[in-house]
Amino acid sequence: MTISLPMYDWPEVRQATDAWAAGVVKHLGTPAKELDRAPDYFSLWRRPDLIFSQTCGYPFTHEFRGRLVYAATPHYAVPGCEGANYCSFIFACEHRPLASFMGGSAAVNNRDSMSGMLALKLVLAPHATNGRFFSEVLETGGHVQSMIAVRDAKADICSIDSVCVALARRYRPDYLDGLVEIARSPM
Repeated sequence: MTISLPMYDWPEVRQATDAWAAGVVKHLGTPAKELDRAPDYFSLWRRPDLIFSQTCGYPFTHEFRGRLVYAATPHYAVPGCEGANYCSFIFACEHRPLASFMGGSAAVNNRDSMSGMLALKLVLAPHATNGRFFSEVLETGGHVQSMIAVRDAKADICSIDSVCVALARRYRPDYLDGLVEIARSPM
């Protein structure tokens, strides 16, 4: 049996992630292999022997609808989270009006991410023309990579979920060096 907790499995909190996984295995009373840390989340979520994992809400309700079973939503005690709800922080290298980013570039973890892409679309929709806003969308593969892309001027703006922002502030403030919060998505 496979268990994975890929969403916030940063090296700095790996011990806590391992403890969470051990608690889940103990609670389920099911023998499980070591926590699977494969980088391809989507392959993990398709495994027939998967007994517990965590996923972004959009893939859960769309691509994996009817394939995965909802069990719980964690409540994170970080800024931008209230109970089971969270917001995304919109970052850029300079504080300016949202509309001024039209025609620029966005760094997104992936195109079906609620926090990284869809939250950004929601915030920018009032400023879009015929459903278009950016001239380029850079798919980075992760929130950390999106922060770094904006920090390193490879993109103009990114949207990062509040738990990743809290982890970066606590353990890797260099990811946020030079970034300013210009907006937050609704919860």
